[in-house]
Formats: sequence, structure tokens, C-alpha cells
Amino acid sequence: MPETGTILWNELLTNDTEAAKSYYGKVHGWDAMDSELPGEGTYTVFLLGKRPVAGMMDIRSTKCPEGTPSHWFSYIAVDDAQAAFQLAVENGATPVAEPWEVPGAGTLAVLMAADGSAIGLMQPGENWAKMDG
Repeated sequence: MPETGTILWNELLTNDTEAAKSYYGKVHGWDAMDSELPGEGTYTVFLLGKRPVAGMMDIRSTKCPEGTPSHWFSYIAVDDAQAAFQLAVENGATPVAEPWEVPGAGTLAVLMAADGSAIGLMQPGENWAKMDG
């Protein structure tokens, strides 16, 4: 399993998913695998060979304010998403999205750290153990 405190997952939040698929495919050799998230639109996993390397969503389907430019977003590995979220809030973070479950992937949360930067927390789910194996 991923080491607690390390960057676990990176996600591209973009205004142009088709341009991003083309760019990262040509420049880094990534293939794109799309899946529908009920009520949230399409989620793309970028693959290098068969290995997932990053995710992507249309930024307009997120909680980002309208007009937010395309950007990469990171999730830090935690052992317990709820406890880590609470600890962050107790130390000055502002909640953006309380912990929620993504079946197989894990439990995620998003907050604004005390310095104002947005960051995600991720408690790895069962699929991470398969990827490490």
C-alpha cells in the first residue's frame, strides 16, 4: 500500500478534456480510459501501458469556482481519511468536501490548507493493493 504522507494520486481538472487526452497521449504516451460517474460526468484514468498514472475530470463538474483555470490537483495518502480531515480542520484547514467513498479507490476529502492551498486526502481502497501487487 502507498506510504502515508506521500502524494498518492494526481488529477487533472481541465476545461478541455479532449485536448488534454490528445496532448498527454502524444507527449507522454498515456492512453485514456473513460468511465461515467453517476451524476458527476466522465472520469478519465490515464494509463501508461496497463498502469494507472493519473486521473482527469472536466473542471466544470467539480466544486471549483466558475472560471478556475485548468490545473493538476494532488491527493496525499492517509491511513484514516476522516481522522486526517478532522486533524487538518483542527489545525486551520477549511473544509471543501468532507470525506466520501469512491468504491474500490478509497475515501477522499478536499480542503483548503491553512496557507490557502487546495489539497486532497485519500485513504487507499482495495484497488490500490492490487496495483502494488
